Amino acid sequence: MPVHAAYFDARSAARQQVVLHVAGEGLRVTHEDGRLELWPFHSYRVLRSPADRFVRFERAPYLGECLLVEDPAGMTQVLDQLRERAPSSGRAWRSALGLALGVAVLGTGLYLAFPLFVGLVTRLAPVSFEEKLGEAVSRSLAPDTERVSNLSTTAVLDRVVDRLSRVSEGGYTYRVSVARDSMVNAWAAPGGYVNVHCGLIGRLESGDELAAILAHGFQHVSQRHSTRNLVRTMLIRAGLSLTGTGGDALFDTAAMFGALHMMRSDETAADAGGLELLRRARIDPRAMASAFERIEMESKSLPGALDYLSTHPSTQSRIEAARMAAARGGGRYAPVLTPAEWRAMQQVCYSRTGNGRGR
Repeated sequence: MPVHAAYFDARSAARQQVVLHVAGEGLRVTHEDGRLELWPFHSYRVLRSPADRFVRFERAPYLGECLLVEDPAGMTQVLDQLRERAPSSGRAWRSALGLALGVAVLGTGLYLAFPLFVGLVTRLAPVSFEEKLGEAVSRSLAPDTERVSNLSTTAVLDRVVDRLSRVSEGGYTYRVSVARDSMVNAWAAPGGYVNVHCGLIGRLESGDELAAILAHGFQHVSQRHSTRNLVRTMLIRAGLSLTGTGGDALFDTAAMFGALHMMRSDETAADAGGLELLRRARIDPRAMASAFERIEMESKSLPGALDYLSTHPSTQSRIEAARMAAARGGGRYAPVLTPAEWRAMQQVCYSRTGNGRGR
């Protein structure tokens, strides 16, 4: 009887459904599109999880391509068939499985130790290293030719950055640019580099909401979230390079952009620090809640738009946190920009003439 399994190709996180047959020469894999593929017995290793929750067949050179059987009946069936047909004795099978489990235990230990090592490297990294790393990332993801460079817009943006920077901590010099792109997004790179897309500016309603986005990004910088993620990516690349498995091609633009995505815990910490930063700058913290609430509502109707909130806490929890931060500030807030200045920034961002071209 065929066994249903999940197939992962190591190039993406997509889960593909396949059907397994144990043939005389190995595992025969039938893909959803009808394509047949043979995994000879010598071309994979078998990993069996504790408590028999799944059986994993990893294909050499063991870079992530695998088959995952999670159904208990399917696991029993495929293992029994392999014992009968694989060109080895039962003792050899048990030895191989024991070796695989030993490798799995060792790999688990390395996996658990790796975040600690990444954290140590991140804490020891000087600000000058972060600035060089952030500059390289920023120039790759948002080159000068793709930035809004209108002088009046730059001057207005500098006022927002200066107001936040004066009450920021960590010794960073913040460099904020605006990308001429319709994507609803913003990101923070190490060393104080922050980029906001025109698509996001077009959906905000005030300079205070922009300041809230920047305050959130500044906290990713000062708490070294983006540095930690990029250090992790660089170390993985170095490890792959040593094994000769193509690590040199890993740290490209896509990899750098992926490394700037934060964990939910990072987002929560950046929210909390950003709200405090707004309060110290006398900018209404409720602007953060309104900004994210508006982005969340509008992004649902934007086909193909990047979901900026995919890893963020719930909007409702943000609204409550922003209200509490606003109450602690006593309500003594001053807008960072006038309505006219904000409208002018939006118009320049979306103008199709000169250096202010938005899309």
